[in-house]
Amino acid sequence: MKRYLAIPGCLLLVAALIRATVNARWDMLNIWTAAVAVVIIAITVVMNQQEVLEWLRDPRGIFAVTTGISVDVGVMERSARVLVLAGDFGWDDVGTWAALRRVRQCDARGNAVSGVVHTLDSSNNVVHADGSAVVLYGVSDLVVVSRDGLTLVTTTERASDLKQLIESLPSTLREQS
Repeated sequence: MKRYLAIPGCLLLVAALIRATVNARWDMLNIWTAAVAVVIIAITVVMNQQEVLEWLRDPRGIFAVTTGISVDVGVMERSARVLVLAGDFGWDDVGTWAALRRVRQCDARGNAVSGVVHTLDSSNNVVHADGSAVVLYGVSDLVVVSRDGLTLVTTTERASDLKQLIESLPSTLREQS
């Protein structure tokens, strides 16, 4: 059996710790900042000032070219100022829609629902209906999320791997999700 140390969701990160770790470990950060400044200056030459300001207001424009890295990997695992204590306590990383069945109240058939939902002959589903009603009939092990005019339906088995789906969406739907 593998054992892991986990960073609990209640972990408080001190800004000074993050800054010190980034400054000490990531010399490339200053080079990256300079590169972004050069790109902004180059874009300013090509575009008018209003277009540049609009580009800077949308963080997706700037961060679309960066590589995402989590705080625990990028900072916590690299810091010499972090103390790790082993503990034996219950923990559930509710990181997927399907995981909500473990933490939400379920009906007699194992359905975890939120919002206006009606189920008949359906079991072990997770339904989040925000703004519109959802009706399930004769289905099991589904995740249904309805929000802002967009509805996602998948199996509980595939609910933890939605990256491929999101990447395949047309930009109009991706912005909505």
